[in-house]
Amino acid sequence: MRTVCCCFFVMILVLSSFCSGWGQTQAKPLELKFTSWSPPASGVAKMDQKMLDMIMEKSQGRIKITSFFGETLLKMPETFRGVQNGVTDIAYWTVGSPGSPEKLATLMRLPLTGIKTTEMGTAITEKLFRSSPELMAEYKGLEVLGFRMMPLYSAHTVKKPVRVPADMKSMKIIASAGWAEYAKLIDAAPVTLGIGEYYPSLERGVAEAIWAHFPVCYIFKLLDVLKHHTVLNASSIPDCYLINKDVWNKLTPDLQKMIRDAVQWRTAEILKWEYGEEERAIDYAKKRGNTFCDPTQDEMRLWYETAKPLNENWIARYEKEGLPARKVHDMFMQFINEYKK
Repeated sequence: MRTVCCCFFVMILVLSSFCSGWGQTQAKPLELKFTSWSPPASGVAKMDQKMLDMIMEKSQGRIKITSFFGETLLKMPETFRGVQNGVTDIAYWTVGSPGSPEKLATLMRLPLTGIKTTEMGTAITEKLFRSSPELMAEYKGLEVLGFRMMPLYSAHTVKKPVRVPADMKSMKIIASAGWAEYAKLIDAAPVTLGIGEYYPSLERGVAEAIWAHFPVCYIFKLLDVLKHHTVLNASSIPDCYLINKDVWNKLTPDLQKMIRDAVQWRTAEILKWEYGEEERAIDYAKKRGNTFCDPTQDEMRLWYETAKPLNENWIARYEKEGLPARKVHDMFMQFINEYKK
């Protein structure tokens, strides 16, 4: 009897030790940092947080993600390198933002390339990235997930309506990257500003117009000063998520799949959300008495024709640096034409 009791006692100790060790293992999830420059109260940030919560919940305690919104961990120009160097593990990113080494990837944010919808832009940018080893090589040390084209750009002005590019001659237009180059092609004056300066600059006349999508005009209250809107539905900018490659490789295949699935969910959800945000923005502008212009086919042809030199200039710039810019450009245009069919 004493022998049986001793054996039973030993079994209890072994089981307790095992359970205690198992519990300790489960109590130590892989802790990751996520960073974004989006304000925490913005719709984009809220959607990102839902995505992160989904990953943590489905990992059943194996992953814990701490969020840093509003540039509280890294400023926008520090983000790309910050993920590569492990300052943060995951980051929201828009292609070609300040501080990145991207060159070939900036093709995806050239204006007026023929992309007509956000779904089209999303499919094409994802396909281009996966089809070009040279483009993928620009993201050394990174796993890139969830390319998504943001809402398409239109022209918004303060004082006078616009139908064709010539109507913007001599205007001071808030623009960056390819749009700034386009402003020069149509004899306008590009004005490069931080987003917090948009409203006061338009209000005071420092700028007279902006190329942007409707949601950003709504979120930053620019529709209170912008009076006229030319609906171009022109190309926009892709965003995505950057994940440190060493961190990615530490994840088990099932955790990698959870993250991929959550990113795909976010892409689909934010596309729907942004269509709603666009409708709210347009409705708000109409209630304020703002005017809207839908260019005719012939007028839109002028917008596209005047933008053509941008593509050749982009090719020449990066071919000069020894990069296969024409190859990537032609692939991009092929995907656009195939999508239209």
